[in-house]
Amino acid sequence: MADDLGPIIGTRDPVAIARFHPDVSAILIAVLRNDTLAPGRYRLVHLDNAWLEQRLRRDLAHLPQERIEVVISELPRLSSDRHFTFTDRHRRLLRELRFEWSDASMIRLVARGGYPAPTVHFKRPFGDSTAFDDDIASILGRPPPPPPAP
Repeated sequence: MADDLGPIIGTRDPVAIARFHPDVSAILIAVLRNDTLAPGRYRLVHLDNAWLEQRLRRDLAHLPQERIEVVISELPRLSSDRHFTFTDRHRRLLRELRFEWSDASMIRLVARGGYPAPTVHFKRPFGDSTAFDDDIASILGRPPPPPPAP
Protein backbone atom coordinates (compact mmCIF):
# COMPACT_ATOMS: atom_id res chain seq x y z
CA MET A 1 0.00 0.00 0.00
CA ALA A 2 2.90 2.36 0.68
CA ASP A 3 3.97 1.93 -2.97
CA ASP A 4 0.50 2.90 -4.18
CA LEU A 5 -0.47 5.66 -1.75
CA GLY A 6 2.94 7.05 -0.78
CA PRO A 7 3.52 8.90 -4.07
CA ILE A 8 0.04 10.43 -3.92
CA ILE A 9 0.57 12.03 -0.51
CA GLY A 10 4.34 12.47 -0.79
CA THR A 11 5.41 10.24 2.08
CA ARG A 12 5.93 6.61 2.98
CA ASP A 13 5.17 7.30 6.62
CA PRO A 14 2.95 4.40 7.76
CA VAL A 15 0.88 6.58 10.09
CA ALA A 16 0.15 9.13 7.35
CA ILE A 17 -0.75 6.34 4.93
CA ALA A 18 -3.01 4.69 7.53
CA ARG A 19 -4.85 7.99 7.96
CA PHE A 20 -5.14 8.58 4.20
CA HIS A 21 -6.21 5.04 3.32
CA PRO A 22 -9.84 5.26 4.57
CA ASP A 23 -10.31 8.44 2.52
CA VAL A 24 -9.08 6.69 -0.64
CA SER A 25 -11.37 3.75 0.09
CA ALA A 26 -14.37 6.04 0.59
CA ILE A 27 -13.64 7.80 -2.70
CA LEU A 28 -13.39 4.48 -4.54
CA ILE A 29 -16.74 3.37 -3.15
CA ALA A 30 -18.33 6.69 -4.18
CA VAL A 31 -16.87 6.48 -7.69
CA LEU A 32 -18.21 2.96 -8.16
CA ARG A 33 -21.66 3.77 -6.78
CA ASN A 34 -22.08 6.97 -8.78
CA ASP A 35 -20.94 5.61 -12.15
CA THR A 36 -18.16 8.15 -12.56
CA LEU A 37 -15.67 5.62 -13.93
CA ALA A 38 -16.03 5.78 -17.70
CA PRO A 39 -15.81 2.73 -19.95
CA GLY A 40 -12.54 2.59 -21.89
CA ARG A 41 -9.05 1.10 -21.93
CA TYR A 42 -7.07 1.58 -18.72
CA ARG A 43 -3.37 0.90 -18.23
CA LEU A 44 -2.60 -1.17 -15.15
CA VAL A 45 0.86 0.14 -14.35
CA HIS A 46 1.80 -2.23 -11.52
CA LEU A 47 0.03 -5.37 -12.73
CA ASP A 48 0.84 -7.99 -15.31
CA ASN A 49 -0.24 -11.59 -15.85
CA ALA A 50 2.81 -13.06 -14.10
CA TRP A 51 2.23 -10.94 -10.97
CA LEU A 52 -1.49 -11.81 -10.89
CA GLU A 53 -0.75 -15.53 -11.21
CA GLN A 54 1.96 -15.39 -8.53
CA ARG A 55 -0.34 -13.55 -6.13
CA LEU A 56 -3.20 -15.96 -6.76
CA ARG A 57 -0.93 -18.97 -6.17
CA ARG A 58 0.18 -17.45 -2.86
CA ASP A 59 -3.39 -16.69 -1.78
CA LEU A 60 -4.59 -20.19 -2.73
CA ALA A 61 -1.66 -22.08 -1.21
CA HIS A 62 -4.02 -23.74 1.28
CA LEU A 63 -5.85 -25.55 -1.56
CA PRO A 64 -4.79 -28.80 -3.25
CA GLN A 65 -2.38 -28.18 -6.15
CA GLU A 66 -4.86 -29.63 -8.69
CA ARG A 67 -7.50 -27.08 -7.65
CA ILE A 68 -4.99 -24.23 -7.84
CA GLU A 69 -4.11 -25.24 -11.42
CA VAL A 70 -7.80 -25.22 -12.42
CA VAL A 71 -8.27 -21.74 -10.95
CA ILE A 72 -5.10 -20.48 -12.68
CA SER A 73 -6.24 -21.93 -16.02
CA GLU A 74 -9.52 -19.97 -15.71
CA LEU A 75 -7.81 -16.70 -14.74
CA PRO A 76 -8.71 -13.86 -17.13
CA ARG A 77 -5.59 -12.50 -18.79
CA LEU A 78 -4.55 -8.91 -19.28
CA SER A 79 -3.47 -7.81 -22.74
CA SER A 80 0.29 -7.90 -23.28
CA ASP A 81 0.38 -4.09 -23.18
CA ARG A 82 -1.04 -4.16 -19.61
CA HIS A 83 -4.31 -2.54 -20.58
CA PHE A 84 -7.71 -3.58 -19.36
CA THR A 85 -10.86 -2.81 -21.30
CA PHE A 86 -13.47 -1.57 -18.85
CA THR A 87 -17.00 -1.89 -20.27
CA ASP A 88 -20.42 -0.63 -19.35
CA ARG A 89 -21.21 -4.16 -18.11
CA HIS A 90 -18.30 -3.95 -15.63
CA ARG A 91 -19.55 -0.56 -14.48
CA ARG A 92 -23.09 -1.84 -13.92
CA LEU A 93 -21.86 -4.83 -11.93
CA LEU A 94 -19.49 -2.72 -9.80
CA ARG A 95 -22.28 -0.27 -9.01
CA GLU A 96 -24.17 -3.13 -7.30
CA LEU A 97 -21.32 -4.14 -4.96
CA ARG A 98 -22.22 -3.68 -1.31
CA PHE A 99 -19.22 -2.48 0.65
CA GLU A 100 -18.79 -2.64 4.39
CA TRP A 101 -16.06 -1.92 6.89
CA SER A 102 -15.17 -4.84 9.11
CA ASP A 103 -15.87 -4.52 12.79
CA ALA A 104 -12.90 -4.42 15.15
CA SER A 105 -12.94 -8.18 15.78
CA MET A 106 -12.67 -8.94 12.05
CA ILE A 107 -10.07 -6.37 11.03
CA ARG A 108 -7.20 -8.64 12.08
CA LEU A 109 -8.49 -11.37 9.75
CA VAL A 110 -9.37 -9.10 6.84
CA ALA A 111 -6.28 -6.90 7.00
CA ARG A 112 -3.89 -9.79 7.75
CA GLY A 113 -1.70 -7.51 9.81
CA GLY A 114 -1.88 -4.66 7.28
CA TYR A 115 -4.24 -1.75 6.92
CA PRO A 116 -7.97 -2.32 7.33
CA ALA A 117 -9.93 -1.99 4.12
CA PRO A 118 -13.54 -2.05 3.08
CA THR A 119 -14.75 -5.43 1.96
CA VAL A 120 -17.50 -6.46 -0.38
CA HIS A 121 -20.42 -7.95 1.49
CA PHE A 122 -20.27 -11.65 0.77
CA LYS A 123 -23.99 -12.13 0.25
CA ARG A 124 -26.11 -11.20 -2.74
CA PRO A 125 -25.97 -10.04 -5.37
CA PHE A 126 -22.63 -11.76 -6.04
CA GLY A 127 -22.05 -14.44 -3.45
CA ASP A 128 -23.28 -16.92 -0.89
CA SER A 129 -26.13 -17.73 -3.19
CA THR A 130 -27.04 -20.56 -5.48
CA ALA A 131 -28.58 -17.96 -7.80
CA PHE A 132 -25.71 -15.52 -8.34
CA ASP A 133 -25.83 -16.20 -12.10
CA ASP A 134 -29.46 -15.04 -12.04
CA ASP A 135 -28.50 -11.93 -10.04
CA ILE A 136 -25.76 -11.00 -12.51
CA ALA A 137 -28.05 -11.61 -15.50
CA SER A 138 -30.69 -9.39 -13.90
CA ILE A 139 -28.21 -6.56 -13.27
CA LEU A 140 -27.08 -6.75 -16.90
CA GLY A 141 -30.65 -6.89 -18.24
CA ARG A 142 -30.24 -10.39 -19.63
CA PRO A 143 -32.41 -13.47 -19.27
CA PRO A 144 -31.39 -15.88 -16.51
CA PRO A 145 -29.15 -18.75 -17.60
CA PRO A 146 -30.82 -22.12 -18.16
CA PRO A 147 -30.92 -24.44 -15.13
CA PRO A 148 -28.12 -27.02 -14.96
CA ALA A 149 -28.79 -30.34 -16.59
CA PRO A 150 -29.70 -33.12 -14.13
